[in-house]
Amino acid sequence: MSNKNKFSFATALAFHYLCHKIKNVMNSLSALYRIWRRQLTRLESILPNTEITLEGKQRQAVYFYGTFTSLLSILFTLSDMTGPSGIVFSTINLVSAIASLLLFIAYLTRHLKLTPALTSALLLTQTATSVENLICAFYPSSFHINLITANMMLSAIAMMLAVLAYLRWVPTIIAATSLLTFGICTLITRDEGLMCFLGVFTFIVVIVCILGERVIRNYQKLQSENSGLKSDERSLMMALRLNKKQVKAYIELSMVNKPNARDMEVFFDMAGDAVKRKLVTAVMDYLNKENCKRERVVSAFPELTPSEHEVCMLIVQGKKQSEICTLLNKTQTNISAHRGHIRKKLGLNPEDNLRDVLTERMKQQGKLSGSTPLSLMHFRLPQTAQNDENQA
Repeated sequence: MSNKNKFSFATALAFHYLCHKIKNVMNSLSALYRIWRRQLTRLESILPNTEITLEGKQRQAVYFYGTFTSLLSILFTLSDMTGPSGIVFSTINLVSAIASLLLFIAYLTRHLKLTPALTSALLLTQTATSVENLICAFYPSSFHINLITANMMLSAIAMMLAVLAYLRWVPTIIAATSLLTFGICTLITRDEGLMCFLGVFTFIVVIVCILGERVIRNYQKLQSENSGLKSDERSLMMALRLNKKQVKAYIELSMVNKPNARDMEVFFDMAGDAVKRKLVTAVMDYLNKENCKRERVVSAFPELTPSEHEVCMLIVQGKKQSEICTLLNKTQTNISAHRGHIRKKLGLNPEDNLRDVLTERMKQQGKLSGSTPLSLMHFRLPQTAQNDENQA
């Protein structure tokens, strides 16, 4: 084996080994993610099932995960694993943790509603952060200066949580408090780094407030429109005495050009037995009337073909040629040919109105048979004769 082939083989083997390791790592991460999701699902099971709206569920999720993360970070800080140390900072973190935990317990026991609990928790976190920043400003050091900057990022996170929970005005209150505290800290410390960051933080906070307010306002507008649509939907369903499944069945059937037996079977399965009985009864009544009309037309015009009988029925009912084409699914040339054959078989002159002639003959047939075909046809004759619109 040449050196070039050995190098290619070694490269392929290394690539295969690397892909195998990456696949193992991805499988391990996937397994850890599934375990993590199962544990979070178990934790979420302790939450009250009082929130039925999308907005309420979103706020509940923000409150749960925000409180969980906040308590976990405070626990790390109290154990000197991260954050500032000292009796003052530990006291602030401990009080904040106890207050947050009491609020969460009050919500779990339904002594406090979700929105007040979440708002109080966010404002409490921002108050603790502001107090911590002021203490750092009165005792300036490089660590405390960095802590003030880091706390501003925590304030920005609290603003984002308020936006995600659709809490109006809460992001603005947090932004105003954090900027005021940061400005006071800058004046106290006279630190050039804080002065440089003051403009940047102000710009970021203002943009977050503006965009967050637009997001909350647009969401509330969508919620209002959605409630209106649901109300209209309920009113429509009550007026039609149908449910969504039955309306969907009607729409799907109407979209089929030539429904077959399978389409009708699917429709009746979706519509239900009650609708099926009513619809079948109505269709049978309609077909009986149509057959009665057809028999009278056949009796009045025995010399015509079945296709010409159909055209005659529609002409007597006052249908235009375009409507006749649509109803019979035929072209205008075909319908014009039928009209020409009818006129020829009835011996009509070019100036004779086809509809008037057909109607008069139906009258005579009705008098001979003792019935009233005109009322059966559901149309009224015009007072003045009109020329046939599309004579052959």
